[in-house]
Amino acid sequence: MTIKTLSLVVLIFSISCKKTESTPKNFVGTWYDTGFKAENKTTLKILDNNTFLYNGGSSDWTGFSNGSWKIIGDTIELSSTKMEDCYNVSPFSDCNSSDGKNKVTTTIPGCTPDIDVSFVVLNKEKFYMRNDSLIHKSKVNSKCTDKLKISFARTPKSKK
Repeated sequence: MTIKTLSLVVLIFSISCKKTESTPKNFVGTWYDTGFKAENKTTLKILDNNTFLYNGGSSDWTGFSNGSWKIIGDTIELSSTKMEDCYNVSPFSDCNSSDGKNKVTTTIPGCTPDIDVSFVVLNKEKFYMRNDSLIHKSKVNSKCTDKLKISFARTPKSKK
């Protein structure tokens, strides 16, 4: 009797300790930015065909991106496609470092963009779900002096 009870306890414990993997349907949909302090209209649309659309904006900046995604365990990884037209490049989660050079990077070396819109580069950017939010995982080699918090929610949040 004790062997059966012990076996049952071990089975229940091992089932409850399994890491749950997120399914693509958990991530698919439109996500609204909640992490920035300034008012903005940034959205991330994760489509069920393994692609995404990103549109960012604030009072003094506009950017966009598109690309593909894949699920890795409980995380979704987003990577931008290569842009064939001329735009200024803006990294998704890298902080601007003031090295005095202020080098502007473009999608095509040496081109001059016709409009003031940035192509936002997502390079294997990882996000995970927490409650009703999609949270960005900061990269170890980030140049941010403090932790940059980027999060999205399924419904727009108003800034107060």
